[in-house]
Amino acid sequence: MLSQALYTVAPLKIAEDVVLPRSEIPTPIRSLEAVREKLGIPILSFGHAGDGNFHVNLMIQDTPLSFSVFFVFRGPTACSESPPAEAKVRT
Repeated sequence: MLSQALYTVAPLKIAEDVVLPRSEIPTPIRSLEAVREKLGIPILSFGHAGDGNFHVNLMIQDTPLSFSVFFVFRGPTACSESPPAEAKVRT
């Protein structure tokens, strides 16, 4: 349910699972903060960090730069992806 609700933040997302030792969690979090600052896109993370597992969602806004990030990560066939029908996309 939470994953689907993220489409209220942006029309597309790059969702990845991250698993690593708990002691190493701060490193990717700092990297994600730098990406967020550089690209100006929301990055939402949640999960169960107690076992070193969390979910990272790069929220792709309706801007040329943001879409270019999406296509770099997902490739040219990414345009066939769309939010689920029940997702309400903010415009």
